[in-house]
Amino acid sequence: MKDIEQIKKELLQIAKEYIDAPLEEIDTSANLKYLGLNSFVAAAMINEIEEHFGKPIPDSKLYGFKSLDDIIAFLMN
Repeated sequence: MKDIEQIKKELLQIAKEYIDAPLEEIDTSANLKYLGLNSFVAAAMINEIEEHFGKPIPDSKLYGFKSLDDIIAFLMN
């Protein structure tokens, strides 16, 4: 099982493709909307996260994610 730092690193590599900011400036605790992710872009990013980590994310969880930290927490379980 991957540790939290490895998951965070991998998630940020994916997120940087969807967020218009340098990797080192992405705040994982920031609201996804503040990071510029509308629902269409967030859905595309979530699909890539599911493929990368091999863990399906139920639709019921999607709307509960407010930040990248929320996604990291889900991936840790």
